[in-house]
Amino acid sequence: TVCGTPNYIAPEVLSKKGHSYEADIWAIGCILYALLVGRPPFQTSTLVETYFRITANTYTIPANISPAAEKLISRCLHALPSMRPSLDEIAADEFFTSGYIPKSLPPTVCSSAPKFPDHPKPARYGCMARCLHLNHVDLCSVPLHGIFGEKVDQSLDVVWVTKWVDYTNKYGFGFQLSDNSIGVFFNDTSRIVIAPDQRLIQYNDVTGKESRYPIDCVPPKLEKKKKLLLLFARYMDEYLIKGGEFTDYSVLTDSPMAGLYLKKWFRTPRAILMYLSNGTLQVNVLSDHTKIIISCNQNNYFVTYIDKRRLAHTYSVVSIMKNSCQPELKERLQFTHNMLEHLINSEGESI
Repeated sequence: TVCGTPNYIAPEVLSKKGHSYEADIWAIGCILYALLVGRPPFQTSTLVETYFRITANTYTIPANISPAAEKLISRCLHALPSMRPSLDEIAADEFFTSGYIPKSLPPTVCSSAPKFPDHPKPARYGCMARCLHLNHVDLCSVPLHGIFGEKVDQSLDVVWVTKWVDYTNKYGFGFQLSDNSIGVFFNDTSRIVIAPDQRLIQYNDVTGKESRYPIDCVPPKLEKKKKLLLLFARYMDEYLIKGGEFTDYSVLTDSPMAGLYLKKWFRTPRAILMYLSNGTLQVNVLSDHTKIIISCNQNNYFVTYIDKRRLAHTYSVVSIMKNSCQPELKERLQFTHNMLEHLINSEGESI
């Protein structure tokens, strides 16, 4: 910012009034503008004119630039250094935390701007995407009328991941559901699940095609995966405990095979996200073993919170809207919301 490209020098540097890290924030604003527009904001044919525009803070933002981008650029290019955002504020800005982020881009972006389909209406979203549009984090902002909302009817059944083991360095990710079915998400993205009664195996290949076999009649090509499944099951049975207890009502156990399997999962240093094939989303916080489970039943959404004592409580989102929630639940809902956004941005709105 002192002896670099003239187009990115901050006005306080040119006026020699003294400068600090805010001059780097100015340069970030210039870079963001150049990436979006194709040229620096103060660029002219002469150095004198460029410096004049910088000191006068004279630049224009094209009409095709999004409001979020325009706002962030204006903040970074504020004439007063003290009014510019910090790096943390930039990272948390709407420009970087919202909107559509494609999984990949074609080579043509090197020569022309990519075109994306119009943002689909919420009605077309998958279960979890519609849940994200509920913006349930804001539901906890109203005054607190009770510790939690009203509890749901005891007839609601929530199937969730009670045990898991990450062995992706060699085979895959093992999991046990609350209905006592056990499965493995293999590194090749195929899945295998054994029914609660241990008699039937369901296999989903890398394309998602489903097939079922009696445990003693598995095709030879699946024998190795069946053996690995049984090894995962034995390990979880001997060494892991269930991640929580449902005291308010009973969940389905030892039920016929429902066809559920782990559809997606990813892990961060702080938590692990698991998304089931029925649309249930679960986030386990690794530091304190609390869990948030978001389930969808006939377009009604429910939040199950498993606290530090491993006790589970389930409430409808409508109830949380009405009665608010404890700060600890609000914090975990916010964190779950962020992880859900990451999942949808990486996998698409249909999830």
